[in-house]
Amino acid sequence: MVAAGIAMTGAVPPVDVTGLVAVTLVTVPLPLLLNVFQSVLVKYPLVDVVAAAIEIAGVVPPDDTTGAVPVTLVIVPAPIASSGGTTPAISIAQATTSTDGYLSSTDWNTFNNKGSGTVTSVTATSPVTSTGGTAPVIAMPAATTSVNGYLTSTDWTTFNSKYSVGGALGTPSSGTVTNLTGTASININGTVGATTQSTGAFTTLRSTGSTLLGGASGFEQLRVVVTASRSQYIQISANTSSNIQKISVVGSSNLGFACQGGGNLRFNTEINDTLTQFVINHVASAVNYLSANGAATGNFPSFNAEGSDANINIRFTPKGTGTVQFGTHTATVLTPTGFITITDAGGTSRRLLVG
Repeated sequence: MVAAGIAMTGAVPPVDVTGLVAVTLVTVPLPLLLNVFQSVLVKYPLVDVVAAAIEIAGVVPPDDTTGAVPVTLVIVPAPIASSGGTTPAISIAQATTSTDGYLSSTDWNTFNNKGSGTVTSVTATSPVTSTGGTAPVIAMPAATTSVNGYLTSTDWTTFNSKYSVGGALGTPSSGTVTNLTGTASININGTVGATTQSTGAFTTLRSTGSTLLGGASGFEQLRVVVTASRSQYIQISANTSSNIQKISVVGSSNLGFACQGGGNLRFNTEINDTLTQFVINHVASAVNYLSANGAATGNFPSFNAEGSDANINIRFTPKGTGTVQFGTHTATVLTPTGFITITDAGGTSRRLLVG
């Protein structure tokens, strides 16, 4: 009789004197495996039995005096391995991170030496902090100008409200711009700050190139050109109404005024520049010029002709029928003691008698 749960295939002849039963395949389920192998070990103690599901094909004699069992094929499930054939080698690999198998004594000691899940000490790396011990408190401070840490929602809002690098400032409704530094263009549209100097006042406007103020690109009203390694600079100083407002050079350099192309240099008064007081006209390729000198007490200020020529006249040219006025007339007759040579507007030399 076949045990319940064992499937057998093949021709099964009636019992004969030889006691042999022809079987082509016997499948033993895992739950019945131990009972089947126990019975086999009792009858056939020479058989090496593996505690797993084994499929045996071949001829199985019921009982004899030799205790030998002919085997033609042994098939085992993973992680047990069989080399197959009539003399199979049954084995199992060592378990690894990717292979099922038996547990080595080395791994057993490794696992056995691991903790039971109790925390004995927790350390932390800045900016994370730990109080240590079996019940550590893990924390992180808020980031500041000098402390690394997490970003607070308040700071996030502050940073998020800032303008991106290279972006337009727009027209801020409030706040103070204290420093603008950059190598590219900085465009400011609208009004920055309030009307008082204490709010919205610029303290520094710096760039490595030219700084342009007022108007769109190409229509600026003031341009400051950077000069490398400069040692002096121009200073504009406001003053009270009873004092002089100044444009001065901080240092020992000269202060120059120049016009582009054939423009004239004009000095006007009144806020709207409607009253012209002095004009310096453009002369192409000019090499001779006037200079003016002040004088200390007891001496006289002077206008001087200077330039590359050896001899240079000074010309005062009236307009229309106007004349050149100088000195004070005294009605008297003097004996000439000499003369002063002058040149009239037409270029003719004249002599003024001096008494």
